[in-house]
Amino acid sequence: MSDPRPPTYSHRRGLLLAVAGCLAGAAVLLLASGRAWLQVGLPAQPPLPGVSQTLSGGEVIDALVPIGILVGAAGLALIAARWLGRLVVGVVLIAVGLLILAGVGFFLYDGGMQTAWSWGQAYATAGSSVFPEHDMSPAPAVAAMFGGAMTVTVGTFTTVRCGRWPVMGARYERRTRSLSRDTRAAPAGTGSTPQVDTAPEASEAAMWAAMDRGEDPTARPIRSPSD
Repeated sequence: MSDPRPPTYSHRRGLLLAVAGCLAGAAVLLLASGRAWLQVGLPAQPPLPGVSQTLSGGEVIDALVPIGILVGAAGLALIAARWLGRLVVGVVLIAVGLLILAGVGFFLYDGGMQTAWSWGQAYATAGSSVFPEHDMSPAPAVAAMFGGAMTVTVGTFTTVRCGRWPVMGARYERRTRSLSRDTRAAPAGTGSTPQVDTAPEASEAAMWAAMDRGEDPTARPIRSPSD
């Protein structure tokens, strides 16, 4: 459940860390997807010439680029969403991060043989059983593994801590509830104006309201000579 208490600086910092983690993980995944992971080739088979190709991470793992974009969008969603939405985002991050770890892990485990074989079937002649030559570049794949691990870590952190993070517009809601309580507490028929709570929470809300109006919240009001 979400924490009803006002968020502290540490809670805001946790949200910022999660957003930064999403953006960093997305950047790593997208950069890794554009690097060369595997070089494959088939020898010449007369009358057909030899053929070779360099496969990028996005070609080796089709879901790598969409997942990278999804992780980046999840970081922005954490800012706008509330507790339940952030919980869903956290679960999704864990799922896609594990998917990346599984796919890239298998690629590193078999040295790209399965990918090379699948590529070779598209170019081999009928009845040919020649296995394509292949040369794997492990560094970009390891970077993608790191991006997947970052995604899982951020997702886990989000599911555990999202209930304590601040929500957009929450300070205005607390201000409204405070004024509503003051109005109900004022004696009926007295004609008096209810006193506004001067707690730091209300002062913070007043400062933000002044900034929304384009006023300087630190400027003191100028008193007229009659005052």
